[in-house]
Amino acid sequence: MKNVVLQWGEMPSSVAYISTNQIMGWGNKAIEIRSVDSGHLDGVFMHKKAQKLKFLCERNDKVFFSSAKGGGASQIYFMTLNKPGISNW
Repeated sequence: MKNVVLQWGEMPSSVAYISTNQIMGWGNKAIEIRSVDSGHLDGVFMHKKAQKLKFLCERNDKVFFSSAKGGGASQIYFMTLNKPGISNW
């Protein structure tokens, strides 16, 4: 157990611990990955338009999200977590 203050760019609507010893927070406009130990921002994905994201899973070195679009369509996003400070979408 550790007490760390996190300064989010956008207050997340949900957070999750991921196996890379990081915490991930997401809201309508951003997904942020932060170090559990220091609170340092390790990666961020910003959306142009607000959209509701659903966390799907973490697999190997990736996290997966989906977003619902009009007409029943959806889009899947994934982020590679293998190198702190470098996040790829």
